[in-house]
Amino acid sequence: MRGRVSAVLVIFASAMVPLLFWVGGGALSLVTLRRGAVEGAFAVGAAALVLLTAVGVLAGSPQPAIQPILQLWLPVFLIALWLRYSVSLAQSLEVAAGLAALAVAVFHFLYPNTVGYWREVFAQARALFPAPSQLDPKAWEELVAVLAPEMTGLWAVNVLGLAVGSLFLGRWWQALLYNPGGFRAEFHALRLERWFAWLILAWLAAAAALGHGLVYDIAFVLSAVFVLQALAVLHAFLAGRRLGKLWLGLVYFFLFLPLMLQLVAVLGIIDVFLDMRRRGQDLSG
Repeated sequence: MRGRVSAVLVIFASAMVPLLFWVGGGALSLVTLRRGAVEGAFAVGAAALVLLTAVGVLAGSPQPAIQPILQLWLPVFLIALWLRYSVSLAQSLEVAAGLAALAVAVFHFLYPNTVGYWREVFAQARALFPAPSQLDPKAWEELVAVLAPEMTGLWAVNVLGLAVGSLFLGRWWQALLYNPGGFRAEFHALRLERWFAWLILAWLAAAAALGHGLVYDIAFVLSAVFVLQALAVLHAFLAGRRLGKLWLGLVYFFLFLPLMLQLVAVLGIIDVFLDMRRRGQDLSG
């Protein structure tokens, strides 16, 4: 918030440190949310130029820098811009899901044989890292056969999660600076729109009928945003309760299990229609 140079340096420096590039996304989100489209566009453009130059000098090619720019900075800028003008966290998540679905469609266009693409990636990983190479060839093939059809959806959900995480980080920082407690209240009230839930249910039905492919991968990434609604419900329900943090910790721990992730998403979809937070308040009242 001190100026353009500070913002650009934070965004660029975070991208140069492994596992911290989402912090730069949070900084970009904060700049866009607070100062608008022009300052956000300048921050992402200048940081991208610096990153491309630095990576080009260090690695001999700027190509590795394209991934964080396209997969994180650009979506974060667009989502944060939507949140700034709509003042709706729910709409912003729906836009984020739409962008992730578009990314899946582009991926399928670039790599029509997505399963073959991921099989090649797994083959390269097995050649580069010793641990996969020690697996029995039959067991390795069985693992690849299970994971390869799922990898496009998992990749898109990962991209979506990083973008939304950066958006939330920037929104939280904005609340700390200018509206203490505002993000907590905003997240607890998060509720996606019914038309979006109906769309997801229809898409999930089509994916179940068609099996693995473009429709399946898009359904996977679209339904993932309902995990956030379910978490909002749990946060709101456990807020202020004695065991709230313990239960939340357990939920986040088990969230990494694929089946648990799907169950939590179902809870989020149910809440769209039942509004469990309001019902809980009515019962407690």
